[in-house]
Amino acid sequence: MSSTAKHYGVGQTWKSGPGGSISISSNKSGSYSTTFTGGGGMTVGILVAEVKADVSAGATRTSSWSTGYTFNRNIPAGKYGNVRYGTWGHEVRWERYYEQPNCNKTQRTTGTGKVANTAHGFRYWSTNS
Repeated sequence: MSSTAKHYGVGQTWKSGPGGSISISSNKSGSYSTTFTGGGGMTVGILVAEVKADVSAGATRTSSWSTGYTFNRNIPAGKYGNVRYGTWGHEVRWERYYEQPNCNKTQRTTGTGKVANTAHGFRYWSTNS
């Protein structure tokens, strides 16, 4: 299994600039659910268990939050600041091999998944426009 850390944003993206600062205060609830493509006996439960064991102990089927938050950030001169709230998680790829009675491995299946995590927060990035 290979994985890449990702932020899965939910809801709107706030944007401000150019330059200056961005400040967001909000009370919001939301959720993000683990999804996957592929088959070969893979289920959301199995995928979450494998990611929890191999990649992140915070992996979960659904990440939910209901929180009040404030976010402040200075924006570099000439740039626009972008902010989105969501869950931190992992994008994963897997391969499965089936072992035959003669111990040969065959029938490979592959898939991808977007796995939610119990960690929530903001992702900030700046752009030129």
